[in-house]
Amino acid sequence: MLGLTLYRLGRWKAALVELEAFRLLGASVEQEPVAMDCERALGRHTAVETRWNALRQASPGAEVFGEGRLVMAGSLADRGRLSEAIALLARYEADRARPKLWMARTWYALADLYERAGDVPRARALWTRLVKWDAEFFDAAERLAALR
Repeated sequence: MLGLTLYRLGRWKAALVELEAFRLLGASVEQEPVAMDCERALGRHTAVETRWNALRQASPGAEVFGEGRLVMAGSLADRGRLSEAIALLARYEADRARPKLWMARTWYALADLYERAGDVPRARALWTRLVKWDAEFFDAAERLAALR
């Protein structure tokens, strides 16, 4: 809990210490996406990649893996590698009748990446899907309205 609290307070280095202790003591990768995001916030993109590769090897559940994938895509985008970030998330672009929250979060990140990359039609399609799924999902409705 302390690691998550420090993360929410933006105290990335202190959060990493606690999250690493959690991982070592609990032999769990459950909070690894949070640790990855701390590394990202500190500009340690090599560490993000190292943690991403370790998370992939650990083969966690879909939600944890999905969050890690979002952080890794964000790290790539931070470095201007938008096409790589899009490629990482694009295989999860397909519409689903009943998407899980992690999938909707992936659509959101992917819509943002498409928009940043100048692919407005694909961004618009994903924003539309998100608004149909949940009209109040983050700022998807506002993002969609801005593209019209």
